[in-house]
Amino acid sequence: MNISSYKKIKFQNKFNSIKNHQTVVGRLKTVQEITIQSLIGYGFVNQKIYLRENNITLNDSALEKKFDLDDVHKKVITLYKEYFHFLSLRELKQRTKILEYRYEQP
Repeated sequence: MNISSYKKIKFQNKFNSIKNHQTVVGRLKTVQEITIQSLIGYGFVNQKIYLRENNITLNDSALEKKFDLDDVHKKVITLYKEYFHFLSLRELKQRTKILEYRYEQP
């Protein structure tokens, strides 16, 4: 059997395996909460909508002020926002194969 060099490295590295998936999901939840709080604090996420609907909505004016976006970048952001707006959180987790999806009930 011929194993590629990437697979050899992957199997040799102890960090490429997860022994307890629930622990990892729990730790990632903490990181996710801190990230959302930071984005709200910087004004990139609309806090009222997040608290009311538990939905992350980007604040366009904060992005434009912070990064001085040109028309092309504004259109790209709009495209992403429209795509993810119609994608449910469960479907997003399923498509990205996030570990948390495995433990959720349908």
